[in-house]
Amino acid sequence: MPEAEELKENIAVEDAAEPYTQYCTFRFENELYGIEIGQIQE
Repeated sequence: MPEAEELKENIAVEDAAEPYTQYCTFRFENELYGIEIGQIQE
């Protein structure tokens, strides 16, 4: 899924610019979102 790869790159850029705590929260929420998408596709 090319879209997923692009999203990971965007997260890495935000990690460099945002505080670590905000990055952790965003990453955690993004992982939950990814799980939800996976369940929908199944």
